Amino acid sequence: MKAVEYEVENGLVKHLIEHKKDFLLGRRGIGIVFLSNALGWKVDIDRAKMILYPARVTLENGELNLYTEDNTLIGVIRLKEYLKVTVIW
Repeated sequence: MKAVEYEVENGLVKHLIEHKKDFLLGRRGIGIVFLSNALGWKVDIDRAKMILYPARVTLENGELNLYTEDNTLIGVIRLKEYLKVTVIW
């Protein structure tokens, strides 16, 4: 596994979501991992000691929106609060 750091840009994050790539936001921030088509995503928020399992993640107006299978919004992550994206290849 290889990790590469980039500045947070909406286009990059949108590309990662569309191609189901794993990435981290911030230094001790949020890990976003695609599990499988059947399971969806895993969002690990380290500082809050919280893990969410959204079925769908979208990028709208600079925010990551986390949805359940029935399209219920369960979380919002504002990208402007993070300086870097670490992409896991």
